[in-house]
Amino acid sequence: MQAFNILGKGTSGNTYDAIVVGSGITGGMAAKELTQAGLKVLVLERGRMVEHV
Repeated sequence: MQAFNILGKGTSGNTYDAIVVGSGITGGMAAKELTQAGLKVLVLERGRMVEHV
């Protein structure tokens, strides 16, 4: 599993209107609804990175 440091270079000064923890069915739908409402959303996921083949 690869870990990402969200506090590293490139994140300084980023602001979000909402943070969704978990990208499962409910988290994904929440993020979708929030972005469609015009909010800037950050989604955090602890699980493994899924790649589409």
